[in-house]
Amino acid sequence: MQSQKQKKQLLKKQLLKKQLLKMQSLKKQSQHRRDSIRSMRPCPL
Repeated sequence: MQSQKQKKQLLKKQLLKKQLLKMQSLKKQSQHRRDSIRSMRPCPL
């Protein structure tokens, strides 16, 4: 029982970590894309 619970918690943690990493990488990508677009053409501001 206990080990099963622990396993589930571990899996949950790993999943959360994966999601977090995914989000971070996505954010980085979007940021990079924005930066490249900005550098490609002059900013109107």
